[in-house]
Amino acid sequence: MPKKKSLVAYKAPALEKGLDILEALSHRAAPANLTEIARLCKRSVSEIQRMVNCLQLRGYILRDEQGGYSLSSKMFVLSAEYPPLRLLAQRAMPHMHKFSHETFESVHISRLEGNNILVMNESTGYGLAVISIRPGVGHAAVDTVSGRIILAHIKPEDVAATPALANLNAPRLAELQPVFETIRRDGFHQVENYMNPEGTDLGVPIRAGENGPVFASLTTTFFTRRAQEIGPKLRRSLEEAALAISRDI
Repeated sequence: MPKKKSLVAYKAPALEKGLDILEALSHRAAPANLTEIARLCKRSVSEIQRMVNCLQLRGYILRDEQGGYSLSSKMFVLSAEYPPLRLLAQRAMPHMHKFSHETFESVHISRLEGNNILVMNESTGYGLAVISIRPGVGHAAVDTVSGRIILAHIKPEDVAATPALANLNAPRLAELQPVFETIRRDGFHQVENYMNPEGTDLGVPIRAGENGPVFASLTTTFFTRRAQEIGPKLRRSLEEAALAISRDI
């Protein structure tokens, strides 16, 4: 039997430089000049300059008047055009709009992407004051209601292939197990928003088909002071929307 060829044997230096640049800029809140990008990538300016120019010409990064570079929205647009994701967003939005019209609250749909949870789309609420989540933004999956809902349904044999779980140390993983068990038992997850104590996140799973595996989550974020007043109604409406989306997938 021939030996399996190692992936390490196939190097692509130019591609690696380009990916380094994109990954470095993805963590920046402000534009970075060539010197800063080189430092972030642990390379020299001469090594990255041509690649930066290429990425700019292809529309992956933008250059401002001060010579700072930042990511464009091209990668987000490309990911949104990926057929399964586009199909999910298209079929989910009518049910999300229905939820927003009935409850006046915003609602967003998310999927797991590596260590992060990616907000794919949102239906903005119609209330006088609502809490909105910007689509395209990634958050550490284990810190979010959306991420925990999906991670709670990862099979034990798939943990090693799931970066958001595989990259955790043993104590942290053990700490999350009771949370995951509660999510599987209750069918929803509701906690204070980890970034905004005035907000409460409530989420439910979305399945591939009515009884299929969990692959996404549907979450609404509302003001904590109204949790007792509207929480149960929101959960029922959210579960109805998630079930409708699952049936349409």
